[in-house]
Amino acid sequence: MLCSSFSFGPDPYLTGEGAFETITGIQSVGVQACAKHMLANNQEHWRYGLSANLDDRTTHEVYFYPFLRSIEVGIVV
Repeated sequence: MLCSSFSFGPDPYLTGEGAFETITGIQSVGVQACAKHMLANNQEHWRYGLSANLDDRTTHEVYFYPFLRSIEVGIVV
């Protein structure tokens, strides 16, 4: 997929549904999509110099649904 930096916006539901449909489209033409960097990889500037420390609640509320939808469509993780 789709790194989170190339997401569909800050809304986890919208990102999850966008991911699902994008992955479906990619895989419908025989290309395997891959979900990588799905967690807390939402910027390019200073990507090697910053640490993204997330608590459990934030992780589940923001990143869980898009990742779940990626798995439901049959993505390689």
